[in-house]
Amino acid sequence: MPAQTASCLCGNIKIEFNDDNHKRILCHCLDCRKISGAHYSDNAIVNDNDFKLLQGMPFNFNLLPPSTNRMASKTEGRIKARSTNKTPGTPKEYTVKADSGKDIASYFCGNCGVTVYRFGAWLPGHKIIKAGTVDDASWQGKNVPESAVWEQRKVEWLPELLPKSKGKTE
Repeated sequence: MPAQTASCLCGNIKIEFNDDNHKRILCHCLDCRKISGAHYSDNAIVNDNDFKLLQGMPFNFNLLPPSTNRMASKTEGRIKARSTNKTPGTPKEYTVKADSGKDIASYFCGNCGVTVYRFGAWLPGHKIIKAGTVDDASWQGKNVPESAVWEQRKVEWLPELLPKSKGKTE
């Protein structure tokens, strides 16, 4: 099983995934645009069994009801999380209601802020790896995205991003 690693900018969070069994998808939803800071996100979808957290510990958190959050009026419908584990390298979690209406959790480094992977309630048994965090730069060129989702939210001036031979979904 060929494996790839991915990590945050500072290297505190590092994951590994099976490169044989993934699907590459672009997403144009508002949440992915905000989490990536770009006009779309580039993702590798892998089975939970093909995913391993190499560096960092799973995050333990307590949910804060919106009424206890002073930013609640600006984050209506979003869930805030507070860390109960102060171990360096522990991925932090932030969960929101995605455009689909289902929860999606982002796991990011508390030091550099980079989101390395996500988990969506709409995709049980899988992790969503942010493709830009893959450590091997040549992997990007060798693994062309297969499809795009939420294209109705695509920024109008973006050119066609997928090769004509690849399929697209809404």
